[in-house]
Amino acid sequence: MRILIISPFFYPHKGGSQKYAEELHYHLMKSDPSVKVDILTYNTDNSKQMEKYRNFTIYRIPCIQILKGQFAIPNYLELIKTLGKLKKNNYNFVNSHTRFFESAFWTPFAAKYLNTKSVLTDHCADHPTHKLSMVTFISRLIDKNIVPFFMKKYDFVIVTNTSTKKFLKKLGINNSQLIYGGVDIDYFKPAKAGLRKISSKNFSRNDIVISFVGRMIQSKGPHLLIEAAKKITKENSNTYFIFAGDGPELKNLQKERSNQIIFLGSLNKDKVADLMQKSDILVHPSLHNEGFPNVLLEAASSSCAIIATPMGGTLEIITEKTGIIIRPDSNNIYLELKKLVNNPKKRIELQKAARNWIKKNYSWKNIAKEYKCFIKTI
Repeated sequence: MRILIISPFFYPHKGGSQKYAEELHYHLMKSDPSVKVDILTYNTDNSKQMEKYRNFTIYRIPCIQILKGQFAIPNYLELIKTLGKLKKNNYNFVNSHTRFFESAFWTPFAAKYLNTKSVLTDHCADHPTHKLSMVTFISRLIDKNIVPFFMKKYDFVIVTNTSTKKFLKKLGINNSQLIYGGVDIDYFKPAKAGLRKISSKNFSRNDIVISFVGRMIQSKGPHLLIEAAKKITKENSNTYFIFAGDGPELKNLQKERSNQIIFLGSLNKDKVADLMQKSDILVHPSLHNEGFPNVLLEAASSSCAIIATPMGGTLEIITEKTGIIIRPDSNNIYLELKKLVNNPKKRIELQKAARNWIKKNYSWKNIAKEYKCFIKTI
């Protein structure tokens, strides 16, 4: 079997939908070596035009980024040339990701040109938003009035969480197939007890490490956690906040850097896993229209106590037994963090429950088996 994934963003770009596509198909290929997966993506990170990576063959198209890291359009002449070269590969189906990316509009027609089926995987349980109100307004109009037309051109639609499934029904898409996101539970796992070193700093067993991992954009809420962190660190000398990620808000956020508020910048997968292992609490203060947040799967699998906002598929990962759900407000974050910092028994209960929940429900090994059953029907 051979699959073509079409996504504007892929490795080395870091993003939720890209990571879902990468990990799901990596574990599919790992379980069945007869499966081959190619990636057609936009060259948003000035990488090689063609590259082998984790058994994927990646083809990158020159592009223009309209909103850096969020929306891009390709050089269409190069895109057509590349599709012509790929036609000989006889794909079993073409899989596009995220309904409001520009590539989702033309993928069904590309599939017909390639003489194969088209599959859309959608992640987002609401209309797209941006800090510029005009961008949000235009995006909402497109999502309501244009996107449903193109979605109905697909042969199959997959969703990564039930919130997105319910949302798509409002757009008139009633036949979506649910295939959850997952996590490698053998890679993201609890750390052994002992001294912890993050970057160049050592932390004792009595120190409490609170982390944020994600893009430094307003809709992910790092500014909300900063405000809470300033209060918590004044009250507790053994609390440390680690911010990992890059983005347009990073420079402004770094003004709040201190001995207890630390910025690591962008981390690779190994360093993210290491940070998760050494964190006591992860805060996900998102205002974003989340799909099925990878960071929560990874943190829970690593046995972090989690505080998160109820966006998108978050409530399918974090229950009252596996974490704490709050409104996206800096004071709410502060109050819940204060309780958790002062209650080690509660932290341990949440950490153990989160790990057990993930092992039972969201291992990539099991998700890949489910996906394999689905693609046999295509």
